[in-house]
Amino acid sequence: MRFDEFDQRILQYWMPADFDPATVSGEVAAIAEGWNGQGFVRLQFDDETLVLTQVDHRLESGAYQEVWATGMDPATALAAAQQAARAATGPQTFLDMWQTYNGWDEYLVYAGERYLTENTSFLVAVEAYRQAPSVPAQLELYARFIPEGSPEQVNIDSSEVAAIEARADGGGDVFDAAQHTIMQMLSGDFANFQKWYVARPVA
Repeated sequence: MRFDEFDQRILQYWMPADFDPATVSGEVAAIAEGWNGQGFVRLQFDDETLVLTQVDHRLESGAYQEVWATGMDPATALAAAQQAARAATGPQTFLDMWQTYNGWDEYLVYAGERYLTENTSFLVAVEAYRQAPSVPAQLELYARFIPEGSPEQVNIDSSEVAAIEARADGGGDVFDAAQHTIMQMLSGDFANFQKWYVARPVA
């Protein structure tokens, strides 16, 4: 490829931790300047992982001169690059995830592994209830999540249970306090989810 394509083309590959984009790009630019922009750069990558492993400058003779080469195993480099990408783009707080749904599908898997599905189901059910509140919908949501021994009982304070039971108007805010409590509880465990999330391979 041409020198002026370098910065764009490297974005097609996973980068090992020992690849410094600014330094290597600067070296390629310096070579290009010395050759008046004439000549080519070759990118080598691992076929299985698509990890960039080497950058070479093609000489007039047709031979190649190494500009940069990784010292990392491609599989190790891929895992590290994927974890860095997930850390950079993943949700930073529970509220951020809840509002944007970034990472929510993964969180449902995490919650399932830790027997927290009644909590996530409750959060979603309250949102749905709030869109169309009614007395029948209130009673249905209550029976599913609130009483002792209910199918998906959530862990809320007895005073919050009493406050819900004192309401029989089908108001949209009936479950707001309980939802906030569950969100606070899940937020307290969010750092553990982030570690789990970052460690997962990118699909």
